[in-house]
Amino acid sequence: MKEVLLITYNNKYYTDEFLLAGYKIKKIDQPFREEDISKVNNFSSNGIVIIEIMDENIEILTNLIKIFNKNSVQIVGIANKITDKLMNFLISHGIVDIIESKDAKRIINLIANLEKNDHSDFAKILILDDNVHRRNFFETIIIRFHHRPIFIKSIDELFDIINQNNFQLILVNLGTTGFDINKFIKISLSSSMIKTIPVIPYKDTTEDIFIHEVISGLNRLAKVILTSNELYSLLVTVLFRKEITQLIHKLNDKVELKNFIQFSNEPLKKIYYSLGDNIYSLKDIVTGEKLGKINEVIEDIKKILSRVDGLRWLINQNETIIPTISDR
Repeated sequence: MKEVLLITYNNKYYTDEFLLAGYKIKKIDQPFREEDISKVNNFSSNGIVIIEIMDENIEILTNLIKIFNKNSVQIVGIANKITDKLMNFLISHGIVDIIESKDAKRIINLIANLEKNDHSDFAKILILDDNVHRRNFFETIIIRFHHRPIFIKSIDELFDIINQNNFQLILVNLGTTGFDINKFIKISLSSSMIKTIPVIPYKDTTEDIFIHEVISGLNRLAKVILTSNELYSLLVTVLFRKEITQLIHKLNDKVELKNFIQFSNEPLKKIYYSLGDNIYSLKDIVTGEKLGKINEVIEDIKKILSRVDGLRWLINQNETIIPTISDR
């Protein structure tokens, strides 16, 4: 069982709940003080830090977060409310998981379902980006939903690797150090392989109007240029939907909904008359192996719901359609 370091304003409550769940606990009380930093230098990189973050304590926590990031310690945040200031802090410091609640059971469920796999056989997503914090966001999101991120730092590396692997998406940060958009477009237009893979370019900001990218011809390769935040939101939304839909499909199969769709939307009287004599010979799904299979799928659904909980703050709440490159 992993070791958990609690840095909250109510350590006693969380300690009791985590001990009950079988975790080994260390704790530092909030409000955090600079002299407390000495207590975290030797915290295991295999552990998890649960840290309460709010607008008022961001500055004092900055050096602490840097130590955890340097030591590759996993951080799960707790917040009353995700403000713009807090969101900017989380993104700039690479903190991916944060729960907008102080419910210990939700946090415990999230931690229990953060799977670690070698993901060698996962579907792959290629990412051209050299920023450490962005790469951490992409890695956390993509692995969480059973895909594998492959990171590269140059255009030449991109075109070398796409001929050797089957990628589902190519994500390209236009602000990568040394990135030459004209070179990228020129090689892309002559590459037969890249035409078979969706390319999603992104930038850190929407402050400019992407004139340079439009003039350069990027719109011949991609429909949109997203911001980093928009891309995080897109990945969580699409990958979660893909995984939860597969599980629901599997559950439907176990209860034979395809063959008996009337059970989902008809009253009992209509079900009886539509099935006729067949209603007396329905396969048993309540006892034995079948019920066990149904329970397995339900447990998998619960796991994916827990795993997405810490990423919900990344979802773009603006329901308007993201404009195309020409609209930007």
